[in-house]
Amino acid sequence: MKIFPLPVSKFSASLNTCINTDYLVTDQSSISSLKSPNTITKWSWDFGDGTKVDKSDKIPFTHQYTTVGTYTVSLITTSAEGCVSTAFTQNVTVTDLPVADFTIPDVCLSDPFALFVNKSVDASGGSGIFNYEWDFGDADSTPANPNKSTTKDGKHQYIKAGIYNITLKITNVNGCFSTKTLPFTVNGGVQKAEFTVQNESNLCSNQVVIINNTSVAAFGKITKIEIYKDYEGTPSSFETITYPTSNDIQLTYTPFGGSITKNYTIRLVAYSGETCFKETAKVITLKPSPILEFSDIPAACQNDGSVVINQAHQKEGEETPGSGIYSGDGVDAEGNFNPKSVNVGQHVITYTFTATNGCSEVITKTIDVYKSPTADAGPTIYILSGGQTTIPAVADGSGLKYKWTPSLGLDHDDVLNPVASPEKDTDYTLIATTDEGCTVTTSVTIKVLQALVPPNSFTPNGDGVNDVWNIKYLDSYPNATIEIFNRNGNRVFFSNGYKTPFDGNYQNLPLPVGVYYYLINPRNGRKTVTGPLTIIR
Repeated sequence: MKIFPLPVSKFSASLNTCINTDYLVTDQSSISSLKSPNTITKWSWDFGDGTKVDKSDKIPFTHQYTTVGTYTVSLITTSAEGCVSTAFTQNVTVTDLPVADFTIPDVCLSDPFALFVNKSVDASGGSGIFNYEWDFGDADSTPANPNKSTTKDGKHQYIKAGIYNITLKITNVNGCFSTKTLPFTVNGGVQKAEFTVQNESNLCSNQVVIINNTSVAAFGKITKIEIYKDYEGTPSSFETITYPTSNDIQLTYTPFGGSITKNYTIRLVAYSGETCFKETAKVITLKPSPILEFSDIPAACQNDGSVVINQAHQKEGEETPGSGIYSGDGVDAEGNFNPKSVNVGQHVITYTFTATNGCSEVITKTIDVYKSPTADAGPTIYILSGGQTTIPAVADGSGLKYKWTPSLGLDHDDVLNPVASPEKDTDYTLIATTDEGCTVTTSVTIKVLQALVPPNSFTPNGDGVNDVWNIKYLDSYPNATIEIFNRNGNRVFFSNGYKTPFDGNYQNLPLPVGVYYYLINPRNGRKTVTGPLTIIR
C-alpha cells in the first residue's frame, strides 16, 4: 500500500484592489518531495465573484473585478496522484477606481507659467496617496521646461499661444490608476478692450444702463472683465465677469431728480490671463428722472362717492418739470377714484410721471374696496295715539351695527327692529355699519293718529269685498279687547288683540243682518271706543 503526500495550497496577492484593475495572484503552493513523482498538476482558483479558473501551471496571472465589495479568493491544488489539498483562502476588498481631476487655469503668453491644481480623489476607503504623471502636451518643451512632471500639481511654461491637451494619470497604493485629459488654451494678449452703450444718447438716472462687451483676444478668449461703473466717483468699486460674452450687462445708478444732468465714467478692463490686459473708458450722461412718492390710500366702501386719491407727487427738492397721470380700474387721469364702478376687492392705482426731458417713472398703490351694506326701513307707518309698532327694517352686511336717531319713543336705538311708540309724527333714521366701517342710511316716518275710527258697517256675503270688519291701525294697540253685542245684549264676538278680524259669524253660523254694538278697550289708559255696527248681506 502506497501513501502519497497531500499538496499544501498557498498564494500571495494584495488585500486591496479596484474595479476594472488587474488583480495579480502568485502561487506559493508546495508538496513533499519524499515520494515520487510528488508534483502538483492542477490549480483550482475561485475568485468569489462567480469566476472559477482551473490552471495546469503555477504561472502568476490576473483577474479583474467589476463590482465593489469584499470577496474571498480560494485555491485548491491537486497532485499527480490525485491527492487534493485543503483550500487556502484570502479576502480582498474591491473599491472604486480613483478619480483623476484637475483645474484648467486662465493663462496668456505673458504669464510666467500655467498651474494645474490637482483635485484627484481616491475611492472610498483609499489612502489618497498617489503617484502622479503629468503630460503637458507641449511639443516645444525643453529639458529646462520639461513636458512631463510627477509633482502633485502640474506646473509648466508655454511659449506659444495655442490649444494643448493636458493629461494626468494617478496611481494609488493598490496599483489602481485613473487618467484624465482636458484641452487647455494658452491665450494671446488682449487685442482690444471695447464696449458699447445701448441708447447712449438718452440715458435716465432711474433706468439701468446696458452695455455690451466687445473685447477681443489676439488668440483664445477674454477670460474676465472688470467694470467700474463710476470710475471717477468710486474707483475701488467694480464688478468682475468671468468668460464674458456680448450679452447685456446692466449697470444701476442711484436715481436723482432736479434739472441738472450728471456724468459718469465707465471703465472696462479686459483680461486674457493674469498679466495680459487692456482697458478702455467712456463717459456717459444721465438725465434727471422723476423721484416719486405715493401716500397710502385709505380703504373705500363700494357705495361711497368719488374718492380723491391724487396723493402721488415728486420728492421735495428733486422736482423735475413734467406732468403725471393716474390710471387703473375706477380712476380718472386727475386722480379721482369711483368705488361704485369696480368690484369689491383690492385694486392697483398707477401714477405715471413723464418729465419734459423724456424720462419717466411709475409708482403704484393699492386701494381696498369694501362691500357696502344695504338697508330699508320700510314705508310710512301709521299707529294710533298711545299705540306701538315694531319697525320692519331689513339690512344686509358683514357684522352690522345699528344706530337709530332720534332714540325718543324707541325701546332700543341699537337694534335693527326696535319697538316704536312716539307721541307724535316722527322721522326715524337708521345708520347700519359693517365691521369694515362701511355705512348705509335709511329713514322711515311714523305717523300718529289721534283717534280710532272703526267702520260702522261691513258686508260678510263672501264676495271678497268688505267681508270682515277691518279696523285700521288697531294693531298698534296690541293689548286691546274687542267686544260685539247684539240688540238683546248678548256678546257675539270677543278678541284680545285683533289679529283675526270679525267675519259676521257666531258659533260658526252667520249672524242675521242688523245693527250690533261694539266696545273697544285700548287697555293702555285711553278711553273705550263704542258705537253701532251694521251687518249687511
